[in-house]
Amino acid sequence: MIRPLLLILALLLLASCSKESALHFQNLKREAMERQRHSEEVVTGRRMKEAEKKRVWLEIVTEARESFKEIEPIIQNKCFACHDSNTKLPVYGRIFRNHNPVNSHRLDGIRTLDFSTRFPLSAQGNPPQISLLKTIRAVVLDRTMPLKFYRTVFPSKKITMDDEQLILAWIDPLMAKLEEFDLTYVSRNGGVAAESKRILEQKCFRCHANGNDRGQFGGMEDTALLVKNKFIIPKDPENSKLYKIIVKGKMPPDPRQAMTSDELSVVRDWIDSISTSQ
Repeated sequence: MIRPLLLILALLLLASCSKESALHFQNLKREAMERQRHSEEVVTGRRMKEAEKKRVWLEIVTEARESFKEIEPIIQNKCFACHDSNTKLPVYGRIFRNHNPVNSHRLDGIRTLDFSTRFPLSAQGNPPQISLLKTIRAVVLDRTMPLKFYRTVFPSKKITMDDEQLILAWIDPLMAKLEEFDLTYVSRNGGVAAESKRILEQKCFRCHANGNDRGQFGGMEDTALLVKNKFIIPKDPENSKLYKIIVKGKMPPDPRQAMTSDELSVVRDWIDSISTSQ
């Protein structure tokens, strides 16, 4: 009698284990399917976000180019000579081109800002569009462009109050849309280094990075180079030349583009986080 009972118990135990194994396998399969579904939803969400980002950017570009037509006669008359790569140099600028100061000045102007595409604007180093727009806004308000000697020779090239109003009416709404676009679609999850780079790109890179070395100071996109050249002292922002220049308000030179206290804090934290081994 004992052997049949043991056999029955063994069969029951085996059936129970098989049932538990089957349930465990089903649970694992369900969890795997849920993870796969979640992963697909994340990928789909990212694709939708990216598609939306491209659509919104295209809308901004299309509207900016259309509204640019309102100021194009002004810009063409007063800026294209130095800031449009499709505009032909006058005869006096083409004589002895390689040694002609007019040609040299124009080449420098195109590197700084090129209106040939209307929008997005072109410039050496591909600085952020909002940085270029802020620069245009500043020179219009300050009447520092066209250059003084050019305005002396051609008085009609001066920016008037009517010109200013029309140009700002193009720039200001566009800047607001770019800032909203940046907040909506540019990730802020890269940590203090990424956020500091974003700030420096908007405030400094136009003159001091990606091939731009105004004042014989460039390479700001290269942290190791900044450390090597003693512009940054890792873990010591207060004694870092770059930070001291910014804090004193010497850079950016336009006070309207000065860094806010929050931006200064981010740059300070970034320098403080840089490894001393760089």
